[in-house]
Amino acid sequence: MKIIFLGTSGGLPSATRNTTALALQSNIADEKWSLFDCGDGTTYQIARIEWTLDKLDSIFITHLHADHFFGILMLLYRKDMYRECCDIMLYAPKGVKEFIESAMEITNKTFMNFKLTMVEIEEGSEMEVRDMRVEVLSLKHRIPSYAYHIETKDKRVIISGDNEEPSVLKEYLPNLDLLVHESTFKEVDYEGRESSMHSTAKLLGEVAGRYGVANLIATHFSVRYDAEDMREIYKEIESNYRNPLFLANDLDEFLLESYEDRASTLTLTS
Repeated sequence: MKIIFLGTSGGLPSATRNTTALALQSNIADEKWSLFDCGDGTTYQIARIEWTLDKLDSIFITHLHADHFFGILMLLYRKDMYRECCDIMLYAPKGVKEFIESAMEITNKTFMNFKLTMVEIEEGSEMEVRDMRVEVLSLKHRIPSYAYHIETKDKRVIISGDNEEPSVLKEYLPNLDLLVHESTFKEVDYEGRESSMHSTAKLLGEVAGRYGVANLIATHFSVRYDAEDMREIYKEIESNYRNPLFLANDLDEFLLESYEDRASTLTLTS
């Protein structure tokens, strides 16, 4: 399994971090791939990687905050410029379908080169995409927000949307091969911002460590943070979590490999 981070900022883009988006190829021998969230600028980020939109066959949106789905229109319009491309299944909370259909009506747009099927999700929804079985899990945020629990023949991965309390995923965390989860704030900066309902680095480390997550990638960092702040975020997570830990940067590529005789291995390949 290969994962490429297309955006790792929380809320707003910065000079080095775009808004949230993650590309996933469940089988590296298969050219088709999936997109999880699609913040503004995602289409530009995809132009910087080897994967192309004509092979994108599925999109999963975690929630309806702008930094997680406002890039979807440009992406779909750009995909339609390929004369030959695969169809797309779009899985998203209620509202995204209406958003896209309204934009298509206003712009008099019809997708000519692929079929778009939109499915509204809720807690407990399940779908089969290529070799993946995907289950929708409910999170704790200001609006309905979801995580996607992905199972293949030999791996289990969770890609989470915005979430104040990582422990709501506790049923799925033991022996999980990989958790991708937000870490928007340092603990010291969260006081007074509790209404934002985001996770702190300290809390993420505590929960991932308590439930034995095999590999952890933190993402969705506040735009206010510089390199020194990021080192502090790493230390906050690491103080409670001893397994392989990464703080995602834009365009980071990870390879997750599974073995019969040992735990899954996560490698940063770029």
